[in-house]
Amino acid sequence: MPQLVTPPSDKEDYLETPKVRKSGKGKRGGPVVSQQQNNANQILNITPGPVPELVGAHLIEGRWERDNSFRGMLPWDFLYIEADNQVYPGALTYEYYIWDHDGHEGPNPAEAREWTFWAPQGMPRTIHEGKELLKIVANLMANRLKRFEAWLILHHFMLTSQSFALDQHDHTMAWAADNLPRMHRPGRWMVFDWVPLDPNMFGPVNPHGPPGSLNV
Repeated sequence: MPQLVTPPSDKEDYLETPKVRKSGKGKRGGPVVSQQQNNANQILNITPGPVPELVGAHLIEGRWERDNSFRGMLPWDFLYIEADNQVYPGALTYEYYIWDHDGHEGPNPAEAREWTFWAPQGMPRTIHEGKELLKIVANLMANRLKRFEAWLILHHFMLTSQSFALDQHDHTMAWAADNLPRMHRPGRWMVFDWVPLDPNMFGPVNPHGPPGSLNV
């Protein structure tokens, strides 16, 4: 199983990465990994693997990928966009919801999130995407909200992955279940506006609704 990239050393210990056990010795007597193993690790990092039958598949742009709705197991602070198989957490849930129901006026709020560049579907499709999200969580120079949302994605992806049997894991789910329990939350919990379930929550019926929003 590929190991996590060690986050920068700081006061917040986000992930205690164990040392990789490798066979053989290098020029200075240290461990080495064969080129064949390196190639295998690289392929594992960038390929999702077979879609687990129990999790289900979603057809996106002619390709089948993991269904990120996870059988309805997503928490209340996540928004699942079925058409694109995308998952948005935290504050982005509410921001995207308003943007979508206001007719896509202005820029898509998801494009302002650095982490969506690395994981455009929200839930990481590959181990590489998961590691890039982890770097954002550990980056003390990054925006606090963006770090927290990246942590939310990884945290709930880990919990959801652990809810499925091992034979129902793709490569990324297996990596998350094995490695992410050591990940720490970046700071205090953040509170966000909820996406309403009441169709009359927005618009003229509710004078306290956000301006410009219509009934949904």
